[in-house]
Amino acid sequence: MQPERRLLILADRLSARGGADQHLLALIPELKLRYRTLLAVGRDDGTLQGPAKGRLGSYCRLKGLNRSGLNRRGKQGALRRLEKLVWQFNPDIIHMQNIMDPCLLKAVAATQKAVLTVQDHRLFCPGRGKLKKNLTLCFEPMGPDCLTCLEDLDYGSKMLELTQKRLQAARGMKAIIVLSRYMARELRKSWIKSGGAFPDPHVVPPFINKSTPALNKTRGGHHLLAGRMVRQKGIDVAVKARKLLKNPLPLIVAGAGPLQGVLQKSAQKEPENLIIKPWQSPNSLQNLLRNAVSLWLPSLWAEPFGIVGVEALAMGKPVVASNIGGVPDWLINGKNGLLVKPGDAKGLADAADQLSQNPALSAQLGEWGRKNVLSKYQLQNIIPKMLNIYEKVIQA
Repeated sequence: MQPERRLLILADRLSARGGADQHLLALIPELKLRYRTLLAVGRDDGTLQGPAKGRLGSYCRLKGLNRSGLNRRGKQGALRRLEKLVWQFNPDIIHMQNIMDPCLLKAVAATQKAVLTVQDHRLFCPGRGKLKKNLTLCFEPMGPDCLTCLEDLDYGSKMLELTQKRLQAARGMKAIIVLSRYMARELRKSWIKSGGAFPDPHVVPPFINKSTPALNKTRGGHHLLAGRMVRQKGIDVAVKARKLLKNPLPLIVAGAGPLQGVLQKSAQKEPENLIIKPWQSPNSLQNLLRNAVSLWLPSLWAEPFGIVGVEALAMGKPVVASNIGGVPDWLINGKNGLLVKPGDAKGLADAADQLSQNPALSAQLGEWGRKNVLSKYQLQNIIPKMLNIYEKVIQA
């Protein structure tokens, strides 16, 4: 028997690559058991194929959902298409993921059925994700001072105005979901500074894939960094740290991004110590983790959560990460990994050496980490939180 209540999910894209995308793909089949669902996406990058795509159920592409809102061209058409879809499907709940055009946010908020998941900093930072020009963290709420972090004053002014409009549009949501306590704090700070009422964010973290393998006690032969190859992720710090290792295990960097070419040239000079791999599927990433001593997450920017670290812990692999953003939600220093100061290459190297030179400590951190992850970050822990939020919105 098909569920009576209807859930419309709006997302900027359909993809198998990003952490937020994979989270959504795993969530929809569970939501289908309780709601009649329809997924609408702004674009399809073609990376999701076969049975995985079929498990999503009803799905359509809605041109304009992936708009940033910076360009006015196409706005009215996107609004008309969205309003028509909402009228035709007549949902009880509309859940938005990575929708960033303020006009679309405002239109959906006006239905009084809207839930918005905030995946990153784009509602409260017009720049590099709370990262200043000198690659140090910004702790101030959004305001005119943000322009000092942006290279082009004209473009910066437009981005500041756009981000303020996003933040204002989000006030109208019936519920806001964020991934970590850090994200909740940053949203509150920005709303408080701008004045007026706002919905208090619900913290609902991502979850690990249910196919995560059992505890792996294999002593690895490398350290691993997996993620987008950009400076904000601390790639340069990791490369420096590898050269400072006292126990010189290889560092594998897996991912894609602007720094990939530079990293590949560096790797050619020391092919046995620095190994560059392309973006990895979930199964391939698990294989790299299985043979790793530790996972590195040396981010300079404030990670909204850092799901790759939780995936490593699920396999019993300790994590060395920057003490930043949402990371402390799941990494407890000395319990399931080691926290280091952002940008500290020597601190990163020392922590990695501590794990590679002390197998007993590494195993202890990994085992505790796996137990903690399995008790908090599985789908069965997250679904009740989502359903509770939905029910409150419907009843309101």
